[in-house]
Amino acid sequence: MAGVGFNDHLPFLDPARADPVLTMAWEDLPAYLAEVQRLQGQAGIKVLLGVEADYFPGEEAAFAAALAGTPWDYVYGSVHCVGDWGFDDSRHRGRFETADVTALYRGYYRLVAQMARSGLFDVWAHPDLPKKFGYLPSESVEGAEREAVAAVAAADMVMEVNTSGWRKPVGEMYPAAELLARAYEAGLPITFGSDAHRPEEVGYEFERAVALVRRAGYREYITFSRRDRIPIPLP
Repeated sequence: MAGVGFNDHLPFLDPARADPVLTMAWEDLPAYLAEVQRLQGQAGIKVLLGVEADYFPGEEAAFAAALAGTPWDYVYGSVHCVGDWGFDDSRHRGRFETADVTALYRGYYRLVAQMARSGLFDVWAHPDLPKKFGYLPSESVEGAEREAVAAVAAADMVMEVNTSGWRKPVGEMYPAAELLARAYEAGLPITFGSDAHRPEEVGYEFERAVALVRRAGYREYITFSRRDRIPIPLP
């Protein structure tokens, strides 16, 4: 691999949501920035400074202020909560047994569209995340999905092809083949992520992912520098 990008989770802006299982604490952020910047000056490969931030409606101004003044290479935008449900948190997995899963998916895609329209993010992180535990909608959510894709494309964002889904109960890459095809149809660029929480997961199944995106029609992917996009031909 030519390089690696770090994008740890930005602390939640609302202190009531603080959870050390999910994000670093605010007091840890300076050390995170310093360590990645130290590696940028010493590593023998390209090292990118990124962050992943959960989108919550109404927090856009506070989020913009939290990002200001840091030389990010890219900013991931993600949705992990619909209402009060952190749907990808294994501690809340049991809620799927009684929940309206179709409504969850539609709510998720509506929030993704809002996230994109905020203009604050570079990358849509792990698309179709609600499928993580293998629960799928009982009705079509194509309309909501297409709205999200259109909003992300209109915001000039990039969609992450995230291989960690192959390590989850769903056993499928984020995004699914249908969503990947819609993204290509909409002219939405892609980037690759392994969502590595351990060193051995870095670059996980990238060759498999490249084959799938090629099949969908893609011939290049995006990397970043100081939030500028750099297209690279697919290997």
